[in-house]
Amino acid sequence: MPKKLTILIEDTLDEKFRETVFKRKGMHKGNITAAVEEALENWIRDHSEGEVKK
Repeated sequence: MPKKLTILIEDTLDEKFRETVFKRKGMHKGNITAAVEEALENWIRDHSEGEVKK
């Protein structure tokens, strides 16, 4: 079952993210969610392997 995640980000980051999503995936329902999930999966993958970064 999907979970709701509420975050606060800077306006400029939000604008850049949305613009990039729309350019790459188009303006379709669910594309922002899909892009956020992809970003989270990439972050987890990049930070779960190897030594712990400080």
